[in-house]
Amino acid sequence: MQHQTRDLHQIVQPFRRRWWMIATIVLAITAGTYYYYKHQQPKYTASTSVFVRSPGSSPVAGTDPETDPSRRLQNEATLLQTQGVAAAVAKRLHYAGDPRDLLSWTTVAPSADSDFLTIDATTTDPQLSANIANGFARAFAALNANETKALLAEQQQTVQSQLAALPRTLANVNLRANLQTELQTLRLAETTPPPVQQINPATVPQSRSTAGPARNAAFAAVLGLVLACLLAVGLESFDRRLRHPVVEAEYGLPLLASIPFSRKAHAATRSGARVPVAMMEGVRGLRTMLEHGTGSGGAPHSVLVTSAVSGEGKSTLIKSLALGYFESARSVLVIDADLRRPMIHELFDAPLVPGLSDVLRGAIPLSDAVQQVQPGNLEPAIGAHDAPVLHVLTSGSGISDPAALLGSDAFGSLLTTAMAEYNMVLIDSTPILAVSDAIPVATHVDAVVVVARSDYTTRDAAQRCRQALQRLKDVNVIGVVANAVREESELGRPYYVTASA
Repeated sequence: MQHQTRDLHQIVQPFRRRWWMIATIVLAITAGTYYYYKHQQPKYTASTSVFVRSPGSSPVAGTDPETDPSRRLQNEATLLQTQGVAAAVAKRLHYAGDPRDLLSWTTVAPSADSDFLTIDATTTDPQLSANIANGFARAFAALNANETKALLAEQQQTVQSQLAALPRTLANVNLRANLQTELQTLRLAETTPPPVQQINPATVPQSRSTAGPARNAAFAAVLGLVLACLLAVGLESFDRRLRHPVVEAEYGLPLLASIPFSRKAHAATRSGARVPVAMMEGVRGLRTMLEHGTGSGGAPHSVLVTSAVSGEGKSTLIKSLALGYFESARSVLVIDADLRRPMIHELFDAPLVPGLSDVLRGAIPLSDAVQQVQPGNLEPAIGAHDAPVLHVLTSGSGISDPAALLGSDAFGSLLTTAMAEYNMVLIDSTPILAVSDAIPVATHVDAVVVVARSDYTTRDAAQRCRQALQRLKDVNVIGVVANAVREESELGRPYYVTASA
């Protein structure tokens, strides 16, 4: 059930993250549709039916009773929508405009199981719609009646001519009798009902045939919601940034902690104040994971914190974690091994020089380079007999080849000395994918922690970082920390908040 809940949560997340885009699209489409139809004149549709007699019942010569009924009706519907019929309708209605306008307002649909044609006329005037529908029906019926009458007259004249030219001899008796019978049949055909008759004349419609603006707007809102959701899914598929639920899978490492996003984090870490409560709970969780060990090797005493690329908050996390250890009455040394773009001296408000590079070059002893810093108003744990200390070893003077200096035996000796004097040594380093400085440092520490910033690190960077870490032998990469997680639902509501927070 929990797995299903997580899967459902991941499905919903793209829509939660882009709710503003979805809402904007839906509101824009709905408002635009309502405005458009609000300013459109309502349309009215009038309908009438036309009965087309089967050719098999017609006495007129030349008709084909074997014609497919559906094809025959379709032919009649096509003939009804010709310009000749439209011109006759325009004349009947005294319409001064282009007769082709009448055709654009009219539709003819043949029936699939009967000999009827349905004529629909749609305009903004209900009376005009009824007049056009009836006009087409009557004009088509009249046209067919005139054509039938003319054809009957022509056939009668032909038969009469044949009789007049046939001598009255005994040999022609039967032939003359047949011609006289055919002539009588043609005369009787003039009294039969016309081949096309209007059934159920169109009446003036009392209600509009098109939906109102509110109904169209509601339909547009549903359609807009579907389109906006599809757009959100499409953007999500093209978005290569990592987010909290997939950090563990992309890095192939256990998720040690999730640090929520806080707008106060940047200001707090540079002012010496305590870490914001929203972040501190996540930092305490990370500290607990490290204290109790994350593998068979037990709790590490030295931890390298790195990331795939710059800007993921590893330096800020190191200060927060150092304050977390100070809070639990542990002595901590923070080493800035990022000799290219150092940040620790700024975060702890400490001088940049002397520092790590000066110690490694033998210019100054370690004890003289380590600086004690004030951890703001954060108090150590109650009951600590010895006052804990928080010390920082900044990066020191600039050098031309940081990787060579960090890979020297001097750094290993420095780290051994530091681990003997402090409960925890936290090391800041360069990003894995930027330069190779972090690699020699990783071979000396007990554990390596990778920081991944939510909505910042890309999937490509995560995969490259994962491959780079997998190539390192004898390096204990214990897990990944998801930093700056914005989705509150992904972290869950805090169990409690202490009174001192």
